[in-house]
Amino acid sequence: MSWAERAPTVVRLFPLRGVVLLPEAILPLHIFEPRYKQMTADALADDRRIAMALPLTESDDEPQPIHQVVCVGIIHNETRLCDGRYKLILKGEGRLRITSELSMGDKLYRRALVAPMDDAIRCDGGFTRRMRRAMLLGQLRRLSRTPTDPAATLYRHLRDRCADGAFSDVLAFSLPSPVAFKQRLLETTCIDERLELLEEELTRLAGAPDRRNGEREFSAN
Repeated sequence: MSWAERAPTVVRLFPLRGVVLLPEAILPLHIFEPRYKQMTADALADDRRIAMALPLTESDDEPQPIHQVVCVGIIHNETRLCDGRYKLILKGEGRLRITSELSMGDKLYRRALVAPMDDAIRCDGGFTRRMRRAMLLGQLRRLSRTPTDPAATLYRHLRDRCADGAFSDVLAFSLPSPVAFKQRLLETTCIDERLELLEEELTRLAGAPDRRNGEREFSAN
């Protein structure tokens, strides 16, 4: 079944600064605000879906303006703490574009009508995709300092992935890149373009070590 066939038409929105979820990526969440505790309880009682949305500004004004392309995820694991907080593991499922927001009604959280965004490829780009994927793995391997560091773990995790879309999304999510870059990847439906952007970003990261500790904080996902 294609993403367009299984995608939701209405989602619960979780605006969160500094976080861009991508399909197939794993995101741990700590839920403590009353509105998002209600959202989580509703999701667990229904389809277990929550859509992560990146705010457009740093403003605390409500409702926060958000990017119109979001990633919906499915709760794969949850723990409800004694005080009503939740700890969740959310796995990215697919890209969605918000078409309109719904009235909150008796809910504390926001919801929206959405349309699915399917991956696309360049019809003549198969060989280039394979070559670019191999180059990306090579760049990632060169960034690995030891067999056990996060970049090396990520390399092994991605090495045997077959789907180019999942490969590009998990790699992008795991990089220590600005959220603006990850949002751009989320909004890019062409897999070939995502791989091109990732090649540029890995080249940039290779020449820009983290000045705080001399290492790059990769996520092994």
